[in-house]
Amino acid sequence: MKRIYLRILYSILIGLLATVPFVVLEWKYSNGFPQGVPFAVFNFLFVVATVFVFLVFSISRTPFTNPFRVWILPLLLKIIVAVPLVLSWTYMVSDQMPCFLGGRGC
Repeated sequence: MKRIYLRILYSILIGLLATVPFVVLEWKYSNGFPQGVPFAVFNFLFVVATVFVFLVFSISRTPFTNPFRVWILPLLLKIIVAVPLVLSWTYMVSDQMPCFLGGRGC
């Protein structure tokens, strides 16, 4: 049971590491959040990164020594969930990059 807590903790820490650079970028280039802090964007990036890392930990722990039909369905489901997470995180970052770099009209 202790290992699941460590995986959750590591997922949260890596999710923070994936989000904090964008917070710093926007703070630096927009002169201290003059339009307010976009909590929704940063929360979305954090949650998606955290869930993705947790899924990667889960995928990496798949016991491939078991019979094929035992592990293939859970593995495919995890991959099917992970792909939209990666795509949505990438789309959000590319969509918000002008805002992170201090662009107007965000």
